[in-house]
Amino acid sequence: MSFAELEFLPFLVLVVGLFAYVPQRLRGLFLLVASYAFYLQAVPWHALLLAGSTLVDYGVGLGLGRARHRGARRGLLGTSLALNLGALALFKYSGFVADNLDALLAHGGAAPLAWPRLALPLGISFYTFQTLAYTIDVYRGTIAPCRSFTTFALYVSFFPQLVAGPIERAGHLIPQLERVQVVDLERLSRGGRLVLWGLVKKLLLAEHLARHVRPVFGAPEGRGALALTAAAVGMNAVLYLDFSAYTDLARGAARLFGVELVENFRRPFLSRSVAEFASRWHMSLFRWIGDYVHSPLTHGRASHWRLWRNNLLTMGLFGFWHGASWTFLLWGLGSGVAISAQSSLRLARARRGVRRELGGPWRARDWAACLATTLFTSAFVVFFFSPDLAFAERWFGALATTTLAADPTWLAWTVGALLLGLAGQAVAERYDLERAWRRVGWAGRGALVLGCVAALVWLRVPAPEPFVYFRF
Repeated sequence: MSFAELEFLPFLVLVVGLFAYVPQRLRGLFLLVASYAFYLQAVPWHALLLAGSTLVDYGVGLGLGRARHRGARRGLLGTSLALNLGALALFKYSGFVADNLDALLAHGGAAPLAWPRLALPLGISFYTFQTLAYTIDVYRGTIAPCRSFTTFALYVSFFPQLVAGPIERAGHLIPQLERVQVVDLERLSRGGRLVLWGLVKKLLLAEHLARHVRPVFGAPEGRGALALTAAAVGMNAVLYLDFSAYTDLARGAARLFGVELVENFRRPFLSRSVAEFASRWHMSLFRWIGDYVHSPLTHGRASHWRLWRNNLLTMGLFGFWHGASWTFLLWGLGSGVAISAQSSLRLARARRGVRRELGGPWRARDWAACLATTLFTSAFVVFFFSPDLAFAERWFGALATTTLAADPTWLAWTVGALLLGLAGQAVAERYDLERAWRRVGWAGRGALVLGCVAALVWLRVPAPEPFVYFRF
């Protein structure tokens, strides 16, 4: 069962309908059962890994709450890190290591390794980081251990955000799960609207745009440079629409149960630097890496060396988290180089007493910076969608050797769609859409909802692709 399929809606409606009649003391247990039912329909045995991670970190959390000796606490934290990261490395990165070792062995004339290909358990990258955040926070003393096993198990497996995030923190999500509220019309309305908007984003916008730009992006030879540039920006927009659609569905579904998940995107294509783009994109992962990797590395006086080291390490991890391949690593490192260069420039300017704050009315140079950031991030998103380095090399080679010629009709449709999307983000940045929604009136709201439903029925892609982030 995929969020990208309308068949998910009956499951969600059934769970919400039954949830309304479940006694308060049993609502957490009910949602836990529903979450495992949702997860089991994919690959049932993967639920054993999910349950194992839950048991380990629940026990580690309780142990950290009782342990006072520093060595014992470090041992418990080390156990959590070793088991969780070990499972993630085994299922996600062992094949990558084996493939590269095979390449080295073949170069030396030796026989390849007989390493089995392991299927990646659904959502393992997300729930692993979520459980690690819990044990690290308990170790640091920023949160108390969760005493209720049901609540903690639900924190790990809550089905709206289990498969592809956002990556929640225990201090934010667990208190909400401890007091799951009664369903009311306001929450149903706000959650339902977000679910509907997520479906529109995925089934109408992302899928149709992908089918329009993917043929050009996937066959770069002989295309014009303008067409390839527009295709790269288009695939960047597809990635945003696809992942933010899942986030909207997750946040909307969670609201139906009185749970508010963290924001994961904040109009990234209005960013005026790569650092700002990264901070607006997959925000829960970016903050996770910032809090648990970047911050511990930052000590003492700021220096250019520390900036480059920390940014390259954290953005490399950001990229490699997405997939076990050199293309994902280059995608992250490319952003790290740009962020480091911009950070070094700001540091040099600050030392000279020159400061420039972003904000206020947008000027021509702000829009120029926004365009440059979009083009840069779109160039590196080529690595995200490249199946291997050979394709990326062919793609950039075609970009460098072709003329500016392009199919004018295709180019006009693509650029028009992208500009329309940018205008939509600019409007959302400038105006309070929730207030505008309330001021429309019942007739206007009903017309908008019926229009979206009609568009989903008649214009949606009949066989949508799985969400891109389901692979991670």
